[in-house]
Amino acid sequence: MAKKIPLNVKNGNISQIISYIASIYGHPRDAIEQYVENSRDIYAETNADNGLIVVVLKSRTGKYPRVSIKDFGRGMNVEKMERLPQELTSSDKLKKINQRGQKAIGMLSFFQFAGKCEILSKLDNESYLHKLTLEKDEETNLFKAADYDAQYKKMQGSYGTEVIISNIDGNIIRQITFNRIYEHLQRKFSDDIREQKIRIVLEEGKKEKYINPEDISKGIPYPIPQIRTRYGFVLFDLYLWPKDSGQKRVQIKTRGNLKILDDIALDSNFDCFPWNSNQVFGSIKYELLKPTTTKNRIVPDKKYYPTFVEKVKTIEKALAEEVKKLQSKEEEKRRAKMDNIVSQIFKEVFKELQLEDSPFSTPAKTDRGNEDIAGEIDENRKVPSGTKHNDTNYDSFPQLPIIRPDISKPSIKGKYVALPTVYYKPFENEQKRLHSYRDEIEKVIYINDIHPDYIKAKQKDETRLEYILIIVAKETVVYENQGVSLIELAEEMIKVMSIVNRKKLEFLKKL
Repeated sequence: MAKKIPLNVKNGNISQIISYIASIYGHPRDAIEQYVENSRDIYAETNADNGLIVVVLKSRTGKYPRVSIKDFGRGMNVEKMERLPQELTSSDKLKKINQRGQKAIGMLSFFQFAGKCEILSKLDNESYLHKLTLEKDEETNLFKAADYDAQYKKMQGSYGTEVIISNIDGNIIRQITFNRIYEHLQRKFSDDIREQKIRIVLEEGKKEKYINPEDISKGIPYPIPQIRTRYGFVLFDLYLWPKDSGQKRVQIKTRGNLKILDDIALDSNFDCFPWNSNQVFGSIKYELLKPTTTKNRIVPDKKYYPTFVEKVKTIEKALAEEVKKLQSKEEEKRRAKMDNIVSQIFKEVFKELQLEDSPFSTPAKTDRGNEDIAGEIDENRKVPSGTKHNDTNYDSFPQLPIIRPDISKPSIKGKYVALPTVYYKPFENEQKRLHSYRDEIEKVIYINDIHPDYIKAKQKDETRLEYILIIVAKETVVYENQGVSLIELAEEMIKVMSIVNRKKLEFLKKL
């Protein structure tokens, strides 16, 4: 029979506890992570290898969505289950090696996104499954007294512990997607999975997937294994990544491989390059560091913490130089790839424009045999209104002074077209405001690589390509339309860009 158990808070009132929960579990996935962490701790405490943890998203798009986290560890007996609500802030986990869960208050992490949490558990030799229910009072937005049923269900054998979270807010359930939870748990538990301490399987409906550790096989090892201090060694296991991955982090560990920080850049002493570059990952271990009672913090004692900071800082400059070298090599590769694409696209653009004289100097034969880039003369030319005509007297029609072939000249066979060549450099003095310019002597384009617009555009290949195409189109239009009015220049730019965009789509479809 179920009975009520008051929630006893030894180190503060319930409002403080709720604020504390909000500070460490800002997202539903953080709360789910906490329950997985608790299961991980059970296996670590019993020295079990490859302990299985099952995370299930149930009816996520239905009327009664739930999330469950189950392990197959030793379980909890009647006394332990009954004490849980009265031990919110008195857990001894921080005193134990390999324990990472957040005090007993971690079991209340569901409060951030759901209204109800059921905990089911038993020991092997017990005959009944025990059930503890924690629920939020919708009127006061505080916790109700816990319901505890020591004989919830008759059952023999092992069960482990299962946490079932329900009454989930409709706006929040959309954040708890299969892929987001998979990526989050992969990032948080990669080391444990790689070291075969635990296995995590994520399920939703008929979909089931074991979480694999993040792949570090392509990382470049950074050769600095350890640095001696007066109190022991700082151990480094660092890898470099050629480009900003958006998720590479350096973890900080202490005795027993206990992870204190998911990301070294969370410490104010290391919130700088290269630690926050997303190109350095792995771990740094110093056994004398101590975790605080909150997540992702190191106790800033006056002895070991300053030593740790000092020694890690000694490698920072050299590490930053290595990362910059990798960035430079990656940038060269991206530029070469992008410039080749731009040339291929403008090769087709110049064909349609039927340019007689290219403003550039890089020769490239067309794929139309020996035919000139201008191709055959189209007898049915179009004026801006879209009307077709056969007259070759351009002056008799309302046409802009646009890029066009000189039809008085016959097509020259065996001609090569000069395609655009792009170089990058920082512009100085009065040129700093310019995006680019075309060198009249070299017949190449220089792009200002310190212009704010370029810096933003180069972050992604798609925006970088768009930016360079616009630059080349601009330089082509300006060269071919010297001395025209601004409105005419603008109209021609629109025309050329419409061709560029069409040819870009055609080119990308072939890839």
